[in-house]
Amino acid sequence: MLGVADRLARRWPAPMAELALGAGAWLRARLREGRAFRRLSAELARTEQLSATDLEAWQSAHLRAIVRHAYAHTVYYRELFDSRGIRPADIRTAADLAQLPILTKADLRERPDDFRARRGHGWPVFVDGTSGTSGTPLRVRRDLAAIVHEHAHVARQLRWAGWRPGQRRAWLRGDLFLPIEQSRPPFWRRERGRALLKLSSYHLKEAHLAGYLDALRRFRPSLLQAYPSSAAWLARGLLQRGDSPLPLQAVVTSSETLRADQRTDIERAFQCPVFDWYGTFERVAAIGTCDRGGRHVVSDYGLTELVPDAATGTHRIVGTSWANRAWVLLRYDAGDRVDPHGLPCPCGRAFPTVGEIQGRQDDVVITADGRRVGRLDHVFKSAERLREAQIVQRRPGEVILRFVPEAGFTVKDRERLESAAIERLGPETRIACEAVSTLERGPRGKLQLVVSELSSEERGGIAQHVDQEIRR
Repeated sequence: MLGVADRLARRWPAPMAELALGAGAWLRARLREGRAFRRLSAELARTEQLSATDLEAWQSAHLRAIVRHAYAHTVYYRELFDSRGIRPADIRTAADLAQLPILTKADLRERPDDFRARRGHGWPVFVDGTSGTSGTPLRVRRDLAAIVHEHAHVARQLRWAGWRPGQRRAWLRGDLFLPIEQSRPPFWRRERGRALLKLSSYHLKEAHLAGYLDALRRFRPSLLQAYPSSAAWLARGLLQRGDSPLPLQAVVTSSETLRADQRTDIERAFQCPVFDWYGTFERVAAIGTCDRGGRHVVSDYGLTELVPDAATGTHRIVGTSWANRAWVLLRYDAGDRVDPHGLPCPCGRAFPTVGEIQGRQDDVVITADGRRVGRLDHVFKSAERLREAQIVQRRPGEVILRFVPEAGFTVKDRERLESAAIERLGPETRIACEAVSTLERGPRGKLQLVVSELSSEERGGIAQHVDQEIRR
């Protein structure tokens, strides 16, 4: 429903497209920013100031409530608790969660309907899909309360970055609101009624760089929200051109791993700090950057466990969400790893600090016309009969969609997959499909969504410093 505005914007000329985007933004605001949002935002302003003891008690109260709900309304947890002789009252604190197994995406895909709550959740319920960075498709259910919960936490992250409602923002993420085949600017649209400039992340090529930078200078946003790879592309282009910096108040990155070299270039080009936000599509854990630069586990988002992984020397991010009562996940392995050794933060919040987040090291794909497109998990979102999938690039303008099909996979499913890739990479990019029995994983157990075998010269300086251990 909410994607209709983007689809209309792709078909209509700029003035009408901006009206469509504005209408979509108005509808989203009506759903997300009402009384529940304001009430939760006020609560978050209070919980971030709690002492460690009070925060632990607050978490435990929410944990007990979601455990009772899970047992009462889901098939999976009633069977699990009964088979192990566990009562909901036995799980009162974070330490008690060890009685439950750690869930994986494979568990969810095997019994997706058994995690669905039959009653006791809010309405409406939205169903969305993701491949995640693992390339394994998954359909997720969320009630409206869970969406408001996510939105309120992201809004607080923006507040930590210094942004306030009414200030101008620029947006450079995965929204597909322009035709991929469009070859002339503008590659951006304003959302009417909101101080927001949306820039396409699917048209980033050298010939368009000056236009992107000029659009930002004319719009004068105080904050940029972007994928790290997209923000870094802009920043490096600006620095290489020798242009004067483009000062912003902050850049907020998310959805990809922010590398140290990307952070350095972004901060130099935009003369501001970078605030990185980590979240999961399943909405079980979040890690944010506070106003003093500390990287914090967001303890009032959910109950996050950092489980040691002896094989890698890192810790697994395992999350329990109390916000989404439509589809309950207790102790879910998010599939990412983190260095748990964070530096003390002078902000005074009781939220634990962590070091670098491992994972999400996606490469970009180079299209036939030289565009650099990242975060291509959208290609697999509509796939329902894929066990897992991956994009391989060996030459610019050509990609291989390598996938493990499930029973019932048809020619139409293959055509739908190719169509989704063409929609984002353009008709000039050659798409080949390759069905395989298994996809190889790296030493960290991650399946890289995009495997680029291009040289650094072919990649044009983007993603040249990806962790080699992860790439092997």
